[in-house]
Amino acid sequence: PLAQVLAILGVPQGFVASVTSLTNDPTLLILLMIVILVIAGCVMEATPNIVILAPILKPLADNIGMNEIQFCILMITSLGVGFITPPLGLNLFVVSGLTGESILKIAARAIPFVFFMMIVVLFLAFIPQLSTILLPEIYQKFIYGDEKNKWEKFALHKEKLYSAFFRRAFQAIKEIFRP
Repeated sequence: PLAQVLAILGVPQGFVASVTSLTNDPTLLILLMIVILVIAGCVMEATPNIVILAPILKPLADNIGMNEIQFCILMITSLGVGFITPPLGLNLFVVSGLTGESILKIAARAIPFVFFMMIVVLFLAFIPQLSTILLPEIYQKFIYGDEKNKWEKFALHKEKLYSAFFRRAFQAIKEIFRP
């Protein structure tokens, strides 16, 4: 419903027109999207951010020729960076409440993670193959190895893929918490 209201009001088109009037350089537009998403991730959880920002930023991503999968992965990853970015990252407050440490101490220890997560975001933003080609190949090899006609088998056996993935994930979690 929010996306429909925004579309009726012309908010996404107005946003794209105003931003592209400033610059048409795809690099600057991608960096602008990352900054918006990281700042939004600092002050609000991912789900409301997705609901609010996706209908606004998706037309901008389309305008610069960004793949939908790349846009979604970039959006989630950038919001995740915002979650731990000092001084407003929401997860900093969660960790402070759980550990009893001051937010400043936690923020100081979070800075290296934010730095490396930003490098990952930049890689995802400027190397589209990481989000559009490489990940499906990893999942295919996870299930089928190097067989021919992988894509057809992949499409026929999605449930097998998901169940195997979650089975291995739960096994890893059990190993971590095993006494």
